[in-house]
Amino acid sequence: MQPLRDSHTAWHTVLPGMRKQNQLILFTNKFNIMKTKYALTLLLALAGEALIIAFALVFFGSLLTTQTIVLDIFVVSVIFWLFFIDLLRPLSAHKDPSDKWVGNLGIRWFFTILYDVMAIAAVIAFGCLDISFKVQLMVQIGLLLGVLFGLILAYRSGEQTQMVWNNEQQMLSGRESMRQALQELRNISDLSEAAPQKVKDEIASLFEEIRYVTPSKSPEALDLEHQFVDLVRHIQYAFTDYDMNREDIDKHLIQCKHVLRQRKSIYSN
Repeated sequence: MQPLRDSHTAWHTVLPGMRKQNQLILFTNKFNIMKTKYALTLLLALAGEALIIAFALVFFGSLLTTQTIVLDIFVVSVIFWLFFIDLLRPLSAHKDPSDKWVGNLGIRWFFTILYDVMAIAAVIAFGCLDISFKVQLMVQIGLLLGVLFGLILAYRSGEQTQMVWNNEQQMLSGRESMRQALQELRNISDLSEAAPQKVKDEIASLFEEIRYVTPSKSPEALDLEHQFVDLVRHIQYAFTDYDMNREDIDKHLIQCKHVLRQRKSIYSN
């Protein structure tokens, strides 16, 4: 029997190492995939920029002055990069659970499309009319400042979206902590052979009533939520010896009902 015991011990010694090695392999594979993805994305962006420059030089190099060509390339490049960021970088790549990137999408696209149309119209008009380079430069700078202003508005809109999400999560966190603590107590009571069915039913009833708690971030609501969780944790500890702590458990269950009733009377603010 000794070889079997040694084999069993060796297996439990090797298994954690194998798990760590597999986790390292998975992490390395994900990292390599991300590097490849970003490298291809950067390559695509550089290829697009190269096409813009080549197109401008081949078709308009002999028709426009060097200053105008450089300005037009810059304008078209700005348009390209604005669309590249929004269209070629998938929204799913943003891990922010508040979705603030999506929340400001409308404002960002409005100012982006408006800038694109006006900038391209200005380039075409300047190519057809005899307009000095200084005027062209001032117009394009004005349009660029306009789209930058729009992007700043979009950024602030995204921050507001995140602020609202944070407030919602703060209101939900208290109720969720109550639910989790009560779920743990429910599991402990279900496994207890000493606890009578009446006590188990009372705990199950408390768990069902949690769904009627309205999220709130008022100080009174937070205080009641903390009280409730503390009472439930006390009962969990008391369940380690139910027969000895029977009266203490019954008393704290009554207090839980009272605190939960108070908490349910507080609505969202």
